[in-house]
Amino acid sequence: MGFYSDETSRELTQEVSWHSRDTSIATISEVGVVVGVGVGNSTITAVKDGVMSNEGRLTVTTATLESIQITPAVVSFAKGNSQQYTAMGFYSDETSRELTQEVSWHSRDTSIATISEVGVVVGVGVGNSTITAVKDGGVSNRANLIVSEAVLESIIISPINASIIKGSILQHAATGIYSDGASQDLTQEVSWRSSDTSIATISEAGVAVGVGVGSSIINAVKDGIISNDGRLTVIGISEPVNYFVNVKPKNTVIFVGSAQQFEAELIFDDGSKETLSNDRVIWNSSAFNIVTITNSGRANGLVNGGTRIKATLIDNVNAWGETTLSVINVQSLFAYTMNISGGNILNIGDKSGLTVNGLYSLLNNGFVDLTYSSIWTSSDPSVIRMEGPIMYAVGSGTATITASYEGRVSSGEFIVR
Repeated sequence: MGFYSDETSRELTQEVSWHSRDTSIATISEVGVVVGVGVGNSTITAVKDGVMSNEGRLTVTTATLESIQITPAVVSFAKGNSQQYTAMGFYSDETSRELTQEVSWHSRDTSIATISEVGVVVGVGVGNSTITAVKDGGVSNRANLIVSEAVLESIIISPINASIIKGSILQHAATGIYSDGASQDLTQEVSWRSSDTSIATISEAGVAVGVGVGSSIINAVKDGIISNDGRLTVIGISEPVNYFVNVKPKNTVIFVGSAQQFEAELIFDDGSKETLSNDRVIWNSSAFNIVTITNSGRANGLVNGGTRIKATLIDNVNAWGETTLSVINVQSLFAYTMNISGGNILNIGDKSGLTVNGLYSLLNNGFVDLTYSSIWTSSDPSVIRMEGPIMYAVGSGTATITASYEGRVSSGEFIVR
């Protein structure tokens, strides 16, 4: 505003010459529009006809966040799947930068979807939710999220390695694993396939029939998802045997989540015995949904229940043996004891095994074998080295061997001479 000698005044905004004392902080145009270009203070003045204005003090602060944009704007996926969101901040100085890990993320309906601090959303239910991000009081746009029913991601068939006599049958099972982690029996829903139908055929219900001698690969397909492969070996009828297969230990109990190692041996008519290596037998569990078993005879308890563990001689399927295995809840365990046979004194070079039992019932003398489910440690591996429950005496001295399982601990001291 200009003030004149006749006591009049008028606006001179577009007639004066504008000046900023520090143009690295602020610049000002011919029409008086100032722009903050740096952070700090400057003084603004105006000049006309040699007359200088008063000083206007200008403070330029850091750029302020004006809006937040999150992407993707629309997402649709199956329950159990996840999606990474990104947040971009737009500032008053016309700059922008990513704020994904600085904003607070929100899902309108956490029964449908949850979102982490770093913007990863997970579908936990079926339906719609809205995702937003907040920073410094500013709220982003709303991103629409649609979570559909869980989808099939993989198929697991069992058994994965089996042997039958020509003309006999074997039931296969298929389990579907879904995007939300759930599993479902799909035995009657998949399409079963045999790679060589001259060796084995398989029905719509997963029943394989041995029609020729040799091996075929069995798998299953549903919704374009192909299962793992299972090898089925068909063997001709063998000669009568003068031996039988014995599986040990007999009729054992383990806890859910623990394991049991089985061994197989041949017992001949004359009473002699031969331990079978794992490449000579096929291990099977009658209930794979309760207990799985590896090619090396290690069984793992999945849920409460029981199964039959069977070992079949590969070169003569007429020779087989089996035992029972029960799976119970670990909450039943109230005693845990290491068992030492052969004494506590070893000689260098000796090899000795330890076992550990849990007691879960006093009424029926209920013991459970925890040998292969426990963690075994040696206080001095230079004296005794542990490989699972097996002790190897490698140097003279004293060592304490400790077994532990689910917070239970049992130990013993050994001397190596």
